[in-house]
Amino acid sequence: MKVYFETIGGGAGKISLSVYVNPTKDGHGYFYSCDGRKVQFAWTNPQKAVVFDSSELPEELWYSFKHGVHHIEADENKLKDWTWDDLEYHKVEKEQVDALRVVKKKIKDVKTLDDFKELYPTIKKSNVVSHDVMDKLFSFFDIPDVPVRNGEIGIAFFQKMCIYNSLLVKSGIDTEVFL
Repeated sequence: MKVYFETIGGGAGKISLSVYVNPTKDGHGYFYSCDGRKVQFAWTNPQKAVVFDSSELPEELWYSFKHGVHHIEADENKLKDWTWDDLEYHKVEKEQVDALRVVKKKIKDVKTLDDFKELYPTIKKSNVVSHDVMDKLFSFFDIPDVPVRNGEIGIAFFQKMCIYNSLLVKSGIDTEVFL
């Protein structure tokens, strides 16, 4: 499989690379979500990308990409000649993916705040907070979902994460919150 590394910008001494597979003629490409599902996104310009066969990628980079890493950084001095060692990204561990699978399976069976507290170490180990997890915690406090205004899903998600983190602290579940 061909993997595309496209420079999409930079700042603060870094260049940003978008990593994707299967670009289409209409400007779309695909990356993988944290649970390994292929997700379509826009916009790509594969003519600007450096292309590798997936077998050429270091194993931990390929695993991380297949589990949600699709933005990578490198020092701006390496714009044209970066190597695998120059790339900075969140390295996804197998234990995180295993924990995420457990959370996805068990979150629907959580009925009480105590059940949530029991599952929370696995949630934290997964390093992913999904809408299902946040909604479950919100339900114990009768907090409605955060509405999206003017299509600003990122702002709504940030607000939801802030509420989620506050509830973790308020309920005594955690003091080290995500963000």
